[in-house]
Amino acid sequence: MTFESALSVGNDRAALLESLTSTLRPFPKRREVGMAFVSAPEGEEPGELFADLAHAASCESFIACTAEGVIGDGREVQRSPAVSLIRGDLGGGAAKPFAIDGAGWERLLQDGRALPDAIGIDDAPKAFIVLADPFSTPVEHMLHLFERAFPGVPVVGGVASGGTEPGANVLASGARLQRSGAVGLAIAGEVDVEVIVSQGCRPIGPLMRVTGAEQNVIASLDGRPPLQALKGVFESLDADTREMARSGLLLGIAVEESGDDPGPGEFLVRNIMGADPGSGALAITDHPQPGQRVRFHVRDARTATDDLELLLSPQAFSRPPDAALLFSCNGRGTRLYNRPDGDITVVRRALGEDCPVGGFFCGGELGPIGARNHIHGQTASLLLLRTPR
Repeated sequence: MTFESALSVGNDRAALLESLTSTLRPFPKRREVGMAFVSAPEGEEPGELFADLAHAASCESFIACTAEGVIGDGREVQRSPAVSLIRGDLGGGAAKPFAIDGAGWERLLQDGRALPDAIGIDDAPKAFIVLADPFSTPVEHMLHLFERAFPGVPVVGGVASGGTEPGANVLASGARLQRSGAVGLAIAGEVDVEVIVSQGCRPIGPLMRVTGAEQNVIASLDGRPPLQALKGVFESLDADTREMARSGLLLGIAVEESGDDPGPGEFLVRNIMGADPGSGALAITDHPQPGQRVRFHVRDARTATDDLELLLSPQAFSRPPDAALLFSCNGRGTRLYNRPDGDITVVRRALGEDCPVGGFFCGGELGPIGARNHIHGQTASLLLLRTPR
């Protein structure tokens, strides 16, 4: 298995492409698989740039999407025109591309059993890489369809972040361009995959149970209004943690009902959207159910770094991966660390500087927590590819 990654920054399309291709190694035949993540120059039509990228990548299977920021070649670039490209050969593995537009997902929701046909595969692959448009892809329902058709297979990737309105994002699968739906790759064959999802959060306060909820609003925790429960949590915090909670308070939902004390990686962390001072209710970016266990969390740069380092620490005892894909939330990067390269620095330190890494800053990250795939916020979702021993 051989991969390489490249990153190019600049406002001129021709210069972007020249800089990108000059760093790619000459190769006598087409590569098997390639992925590009594009923050297009202002006024540039992304579709034309994608066509040039597909030609330059010279890959049998190629997918791409627009992004607010990109990751590659040891760097993170946000809010500036840039392109990240990663390409290579999977050895004994294989990558099957697929593309489903917005209308296609509407049809699949009516008959979830048709997903394998829409993707064009029958056997369960090792993993799916998915790039999705947020305005036309029902991401949570999409993940349920994958779960039903391919139970236990990780879905990793991200929500395109290059556009802020319907039709503004561009996705590519080979020469096919679309402004809705999702594109992806099914990774199969002789390839080892490993997925790491770093939520970068620290639990605070006690574990509580949802005792009243409707849609995305929690009415009671352990029989009390959530704001009353939160007040008790605040009073137990030291001054530094209290300041973190004021600027980055979240709520984690335990993904498993068993276990007395769920630890890191066992919560699905969600943003708190607002509160009703009158009733004490909290609104979150999920649909909690009565009986679920929850715990408040805080997030800051130090916690995010520590969590990512902890999850990557076992890599010291493994062979370096042949390639890595990094899907980071667009709320991370300079917005979290107040400096560039926060996540990629930790990843390269753990995987080695020779490991090719490509990725982008997402409007939502895909990856498994527990036994199921989820869409996340504020996370770094990492897919590692290795040649089997």
